[in-house]
Amino acid sequence: MTSDFPGRYEALPWYRKRADSRWGPPDDELGALLPARLLAAATPKANVLVCDLIAYSTGFEFMVTVRYSTSDPYVEPMGSERYYVEGGEIDRCLRFGLEYSDGFRMTNLDRVAGLLSQRPDDAQRLTQVWGGGGGEEEWRKFEYRWWVNGWPPDGPVRFGVEWPVADIPFAKLDFADGGAIRAAGHAQTKLWA
Repeated sequence: MTSDFPGRYEALPWYRKRADSRWGPPDDELGALLPARLLAAATPKANVLVCDLIAYSTGFEFMVTVRYSTSDPYVEPMGSERYYVEGGEIDRCLRFGLEYSDGFRMTNLDRVAGLLSQRPDDAQRLTQVWGGGGGEEEWRKFEYRWWVNGWPPDGPVRFGVEWPVADIPFAKLDFADGGAIRAAGHAQTKLWA
């Protein structure tokens, strides 16, 4: 196809299936929303909510929502991993992760701490798919969507969280059931072939 418009080119196919399941859910699946909603932490400085668990044939994703007060300038979740890497102010780092019933753990700090390079390429990992936020003068909200390639084993999936600067001590809470995530992932609705 040619065009009279400058800078135009041959059209690319409108759909390309995601080739590597490590980086996000399949583009051709609807996903199955599971009833998982957890207020993981609540202090006067910040609240951490985990929700919107969606299972796919290659893994699952979930949302971490942080609502925080602007009264303390050190309570800022966006980019807080750099405090962990650079050191000095590691208490400013919002830390969270998942733990499976078999003891396997993964956290939002695995990449910056260099732990991913010590695991096989196809090992399960937390991958941030997107994030964003905003808000008013007194309170703001930041949302992260996280992807996990593969499914957990049967049994509880626990969410762990810690954020010292927001007065959130370490806590580990049951979030979902591994068998239910896997079953929902196997029962997928394909959007197209």
